[in-house]
Amino acid sequence: MPTGVVQFPSVVVKFASNTLINVPVILQFEDTPLLEVVRSIHGQPDDKIALFASDGGKLGYMQGERLFLTSDGEKVGAKIDHKADAKVLRIDGKERYVLRKPRPFEMHPKFELYTPTGILVAGEPDMIPGLTSPGSSEPLSLQGAIFEGNTLSGCQIGFWFDRQGSIAFGCSSPPNLREMNMKQ
Repeated sequence: MPTGVVQFPSVVVKFASNTLINVPVILQFEDTPLLEVVRSIHGQPDDKIALFASDGGKLGYMQGERLFLTSDGEKVGAKIDHKADAKVLRIDGKERYVLRKPRPFEMHPKFELYTPTGILVAGEPDMIPGLTSPGSSEPLSLQGAIFEGNTLSGCQIGFWFDRQGSIAFGCSSPPNLREMNMKQ
């Protein structure tokens, strides 16, 4: 009888026109992962999403089919709906996160999530992500960087950004903020 590690197929996430393969943190704001791929208790890939209000208040998080809410999160009426082809997270009746799994081990998220500082991050599987400042429809400048149609494989963080507009792509760890600020 063979022994050893059970290998699962690669986890593929279609994120804002980019393909991320075996990347555990899809989107991270400073030290806070906003969208992650984690393993469920059954060993299958699951999505984990940090939930913040537009004022930056922590609402909780969603992992797989479960919501873990703070008292503020309970007040906004967060709930998960199941459609034939997707899982939908609603906050105050508005769709904030839609996850389609067209095939096993493949995820296509559509989302509008807030960061801990109130920055709105929005994206769809085939569109370039949009970042807007709170209370504004003007895009937040990310130093002119646009990442479209790329494939990342095996890195720890797909997209990382901070409140000053710095962005990193395909990171092995979060950039050193202190070192980055000293260079500016």
